[in-house]
Formats: sequence, C-alpha cells, structure tokens
Amino acid sequence: MWKQILSKLPKKSSKNDHHHHRGREHGGGHSSSSSHASTSKSTDNGHGKSANSHTKNAPSGGRSAGNTNTNTNGGVFTPYEALPSFKDVPNTEKQNLFIKKLNLCRVVFDFTDPTKNIKEKDIKRQTLLELVDYVNSANGKFSEVSIQEVVRMVSANIFRTLNPQPRENKVIDALDLEEEEPSMDLAWPHLQLVYELFLRFVASPDTDTKLAKRYVDQSFVLRLLDLFDSEDPRERDCLKTILHRIYGKFMVHRPFIRKSINNIFYRFVFETEKHNGIAEFLEILGSIINGFALPLKDEHKVFLVRVLIPLHKPKCLQMYHQQLSYCITQFVEKDCKLADTVIRGLLKYWPVTNSSKEVMFLNELEEVLEATQPPEFQRCMVPLFRQIARCLNSLHFQMFKQILGKLPKKPSSAKFWDNGESQAPDNNNNQEVSSQRASSNGDNLASLSVDVLPRLKDVSISEKQELFLKKLRLCCVVFDFAAEPQRNLKEKEIKRQTLLEVVDYVISSGNGKFPEPVIQEATRMVSANLFSNPHQQQWKNKTPEAGDLEEQEEGSLNPSWPHLQIVYEFLLRVVASPNTDAKISKKYIDHTFVLKLLDLFDSEDPREREYLKTILHRIYGRFMVHRPFIRKTMNNILYDFILETGKHSGIAEFLEVLGSIINGFALPLKEEHKLFLTRVLVPLHKLKCLPNYHQQLSYCVIQFVEKDSKLADTVIKGLLKYWPVTNSSKEIMFLNELEEILEATQLTEFERCMIPLCRQIAQCLSSSHFQVAERALYLWNNDHVSNLVRHNSRIILPIVFPALEKNGSSHWNQAVKNLTENVLKVLSDTNPELFEECLRKFQEDQQNAEDNKKKNGETWRQLEEIVASMAK
Repeated sequence: MWKQILSKLPKKSSKNDHHHHRGREHGGGHSSSSSHASTSKSTDNGHGKSANSHTKNAPSGGRSAGNTNTNTNGGVFTPYEALPSFKDVPNTEKQNLFIKKLNLCRVVFDFTDPTKNIKEKDIKRQTLLELVDYVNSANGKFSEVSIQEVVRMVSANIFRTLNPQPRENKVIDALDLEEEEPSMDLAWPHLQLVYELFLRFVASPDTDTKLAKRYVDQSFVLRLLDLFDSEDPRERDCLKTILHRIYGKFMVHRPFIRKSINNIFYRFVFETEKHNGIAEFLEILGSIINGFALPLKDEHKVFLVRVLIPLHKPKCLQMYHQQLSYCITQFVEKDCKLADTVIRGLLKYWPVTNSSKEVMFLNELEEVLEATQPPEFQRCMVPLFRQIARCLNSLHFQMFKQILGKLPKKPSSAKFWDNGESQAPDNNNNQEVSSQRASSNGDNLASLSVDVLPRLKDVSISEKQELFLKKLRLCCVVFDFAAEPQRNLKEKEIKRQTLLEVVDYVISSGNGKFPEPVIQEATRMVSANLFSNPHQQQWKNKTPEAGDLEEQEEGSLNPSWPHLQIVYEFLLRVVASPNTDAKISKKYIDHTFVLKLLDLFDSEDPREREYLKTILHRIYGRFMVHRPFIRKTMNNILYDFILETGKHSGIAEFLEVLGSIINGFALPLKEEHKLFLTRVLVPLHKLKCLPNYHQQLSYCVIQFVEKDSKLADTVIKGLLKYWPVTNSSKEIMFLNELEEILEATQLTEFERCMIPLCRQIAQCLSSSHFQVAERALYLWNNDHVSNLVRHNSRIILPIVFPALEKNGSSHWNQAVKNLTENVLKVLSDTNPELFEECLRKFQEDQQNAEDNKKKNGETWRQLEEIVASMAK
C-alpha cells in the first residue's frame, strides 16, 4: 500500500533540485543561482504548480529576493536582508509583501552550529512572527496565490528527513520510560513558528477550503503523517493539533486520513513495532470516534477489531495505553454489543509474564465492563473469569490488590452517611406509615397510623415490584425536622429504614430493566422530598461573603439531612444504574425536573450541594438530549448571579461540573462555547465572593486556553479589565491564575497583550502589600513566562524596570528586596546593554523628578513671599 502511494508522487528530475535537496538534508538549505532558477519552476510540495508570476518580485527557490546565500560548499555569502514591516506599507501592497516574506522564509538554516548565521536566523524568526500575526489579523479571504505560497513555504521547512538519533525508533520498555530523554529538534525556534503559522492558516475563516484543498492535498497530508515519527514531542503535539484541524475543515480528506493512519498502524503492529507518534494518532482517533454517528458503520467496527485490539500486543504499550483505552471504551459506549468482542480481544493478547501490562489490562477491563450490558457479559464471562482467577493467583501483589479493589462492597444500614447519625436497625422497621400527608405542609402528621409491611427480601420475586412501589409511595411523606425535631420520631425512623431498603433494592437489583411504573414512582418520591418540601426554603438564598465563610459554615446544615441524604443516594443510584432505561427515564427526568434540581444548588448545606453536583454530572452524561438545556440553564443562573443578585451558594459546584464538560469539548471550539468564556467565565472574576469559587473558575478558564491558545489574549485582557484595585487577597488570586494562563500561552498571543499586562504587573511590583509584590516577582521563576519575557525584553523591560529599581532600594520588606535583586540580576545577564540603557533612563527620570520638585518648591516659596508682602 505504501509503495503504491509513494510511487504516485512526482520525482524531482533536475540535477540542481537533487543538489538543493542534499543541501537541505545537511541543514544548509542553500544553492547556487542556477540551482534556484531551476527550483523556482516546481513547488517544494510536489504539486508541480508554477509560481513564476511572483518570481519577479519575490525570492525563489528558498533564498531571499535579489540575494544569493551560501552555496552547498559554503564558498559564497551575501547578506540575507529583512523586508519592511506590514505596518509600514499601504494595504494595497500587503499581499505582495506577504508573498515576499513567505518566499524569504523558505530558506532553511543549519542549527547544528549555533554560531552560524545568527543574524539571518533572527531575521527569519522575526519574519515568521510577522507572518503569524498577519494571518491572525487578516480581514479578507486569502487568494489562491497566497494559499499556494503558504503551502510551499511550510513544505520547504517541515518536510525533511527525520535524521535518526542514537535512540531513534527504539522500542521503549516500561522500565526504561523514565530514563529515556526525548531528542529535541535543534531547529525548533523556526519550526515552532512555521507550525503555528500553518495552524492559524488552516483554522482561519479566511482560508477558502475549496481553493486550499488543491494544495493541502493527499500528497501533502501523507507527508504530514510521516512527520509524526519525529523524536521531538513538541513537534508531534503541533502535528496532532494541525491534523485535527485539517480533518475538521477538509471533509474530502477524511476517508484518506483514516485509511492512511490505519496503514501506519498495520505496519506498526505487524511489522516494525517502532513509531514515536502512536499516542498522538490515537488521541486524534479518540476524538474522531467520539463523533461517529450511530449505528456504527462496518468499516469502523473492522477498525476496532483489526487495529485497536491488536495494538495491545506490542511491548511499548505503556507509551500509548491511556489513549488506546479511551478509543476502545468509546466504541463500547456507542455500541454495547461490541463489549464481547473487545473483552475476548483483551483475553487474546493478555500478557503472560509482564505484570505492569497486566495491571494496565485490568484497568482497561474495568472501564469496558462498566459499559457492558448483561447479555454481552454472559457471552464472555467464563473465559473472562478464568483469566481473573489466574490474576488472583499471581505472585505480584499489585494484581491481587487491583482485582480485590473492584469487588462490590456489601451494603450496610450505615452505608450512606458518616456523621454519626446511624442507629441500630429496629426490629419494628418492617412497618409502614399507611396514609398520605393530610396537608401540604405536614401539620397533621401526628395522626399517621403505622401498619406492618414485610421486608423486600421476605417476599417472593413476583411480589417484590409491587411492594417496592408501596415503599416508594410511603417515602413520599415529608416530615418537619426544623420546627419540631422531637415530633413523629417513630414515623421518621420507619421512613429512614424504608429509604435504606429501597436504596439497597436498587443496588442489588438483578439484570432486568426497571419498568416504567417503577421509574415514575421513583421520580415522584424524589420530587416530593426534594422539590415539594416547604421546610427546605429557609435553608436557601443566603450566600456567605468570602470573609465570613468560616463563621457562616456552622449552623447552615439542613436538619432534614437524615432523610435527604438517603433520597439523594437513591436518585444517584437510579440514574447511574444500568437497569435504568434512558429512553423511558427521560419522560420523567425531564426539563422541569432538571430545572428544579438546578435550583437546589442554592442550598446552604455543602453536603447537599456535593450530592447535587454528582447527580447532575451523571444526568449530563446519561441523558444526551438534556445537555444543551443543562448548559443553557446554568448559563442563565450564572448571568443572574453576575449581573443582578451576586448571591448564590452553588457557584463552585456549577463550575466544577462545567470544568468536566469543557474538558470534553471537541475541537475546534464552537462559537457558543467561546461566548460562554467571554460573557460568563471572565466576568465571574468581578464578584466580591470570588474566593468561594476561584479555584474551579480558574480551572475552567485554563481548560479553554489549553484547548485553543488563541483565546489567551481574550482571557488575559479580561483579567486586566476586572483586576482588583484595593483587595490584596484577590490580587494574589489573579496573579496565581495569570501564571497558569501564561504557561499555556504561545508567543504570538502574548505579544498582543504584553504591554497592558506588563503595566499591571509593574503596579503589582510596586504594591506596598508584600505578598502581592512577592507573588508578582515569582512570575520570573516560571521558565515559560521567563522565556516569553526574554523574547520581548526590549518592550517589557522599560515598563517594569522602574518598579523593580524602586523595590530594590526602598521596599519595606526584606524578602521582596532580595527577590527583586535576583530578578534584576537575571534581566541584567539576559541583555546587559538594554539593562544599562533602562538604568540610565530611570536615573534621568529620577533626576528630572527631583528638579521639578525643587522648581515647584521654589515657585511656592515665591508665591508665599508675594502674598506676605501684599498683606503688609
């Protein structure tokens, strides 16, 4: 298959082209003028398209316009000159300049010698940064010529022979995984920007797919896939994101991409067992599989059987097992009938002597079994438990712990709480309150009579369902625990024991599905206890301020918790049970039910909010039809909190659920998700009670930035908009979050917001609160942040230098002084000339300020003398 595809690629027939290619392999990327003249007639990506229409105005063949570079023998050198900036030319000339800069960047330099072509390398790097910014800020559609030149430039830089290092393509055993250091590409300072440019170009709405697919064609994609065998994990991560965007944007290439990845897997599994990019391929495929429509096509099932399952047998499984396990679990969750096939496949490749692999197999087996229905389980349970028995007999202690940790615990009457409220089972607990509430507020509960009902385990199987329904109706009675805690003690205990019994019934119910009457009665019972309880209302709508959090914590616990806890546990078990049919349940767990459930998040009791969070998460995962409604309703609650009330007890829990939801968003992000970030998450920073939920909010925001680095600029400017003025503790929180965001920020996005950001950091450095100044100084301890500053030191240092210099000489806190001296030393070592220039400027400004002060003092003295003389 590979030979068939590669044989279709056009060969470079020119001798000069071959000479140029050899020069690139050695890292030079230069040729004589005759060689360039020949190269300009054919593109670097093998398309055979001519670019002659631009060779008069643009450099060709991988060299700068009007200049020659070093030849392959290194004998001739003439300057490699920078082109004017985009902002210095009129709009009519920008496209031509864009093409010139692309051609300039087709020169590939040798990074094996760091002292060679330093100036030219920096010119290329600055040009690439300009190109990335131009693509980001483009307003109109890219022309076909621009698309062609972008692809040519990218091809010239990234498509190269992956020179094998001493450890290249070595199959890494599990024990060697931590000792092995990845081989980093020395050309990464340029390659990173080329990948960033191409990613922005592919993702840009100004890139016309119909035009671009002529150049980002199957040949291009095939060569892109070859690069996944790179040793450099940074390069593979960029390739993963780019391939994901190509798959999403170029629908015509989707079958070809899947087929080509399949071929790479086939070769890896059945021939070489050597490839560095298997984990990245599987991560992409996990997202693709997640989007497969139901019912699954036969080709997708064949891919599972012939590719994913055999991927368990290579020795280097540990390198990609997490991603492989996710892909397989996705298949089983989409079609539970595949569970039998998957389990038998795992048993086929079960390791014999490798204990660490066995532990991985057992972890994966548990996830598969969680999505397995009883009929599929029964088909494979005999060979499965034979294998589990062998694992139980293993001498390796982790195997024994792994299996015993999965065994179900025996339910007990004290299972559902740990607050010391459990009591010994009463012999009279097989009694029932045989009447409904006499009134909606429960005032007539004293008149309830008690009848005897048998336990569920004491009746025949045919009678259990009817008895279960009776017990659910009994539990619809709601007692008042607040006003009269000593009233109806016997009836309250009977209800508590009955609730425990129905929970145990749901947990231990067999393989049969719950019928519709059971689901209906279960929903009615839960609604009666959670939504219709008038005694619940006094525990809502009291949001503690950040400073009063500890004081408000006590006294806000719901006195009805002995019953409510078991009701929540019952609802959780019903929603999570495999015996609950989602199609039937959605009739009763409908939008109204979900809306009332979301209202309960305003409860003062943290125990109740914790249960609600878990239940909502399960509902979101199980009832896909409710997902848009849940997100929309949470948005509305957050809007009300931000723009009107500023009071809600459950914001932290909402954000924790949303953090998990955001983590599962597919790429590219939808517009509605980006709007949620800018209109909800960022404004949540302005509330006074931010400390109550800042940890969860910060996680959500960082998830967005990690998924789409282009959002970093938006997020940082949003933080600056809501930056606290007088609240030092909030400033420290903002600085903590800012550092995490900057860690996920690329150079291009940082450069867009660095000026206002550094002004704010300078204000924090000047803060009289030592913790704020100290936290701002700690930013320089982060390698990535320090690297961002170093790349833009000419702009950043003049902004922060006055604050640093004042801290070093006059701050009251010695720790801040010491940290400031360390930062100043780092900045001085990085760029001594710029540091001296800033120091001179600071001293001049200080002298001018002193002169102005003296001048103003003299002016006031003269005015005072004039006033005194006039008074005489």
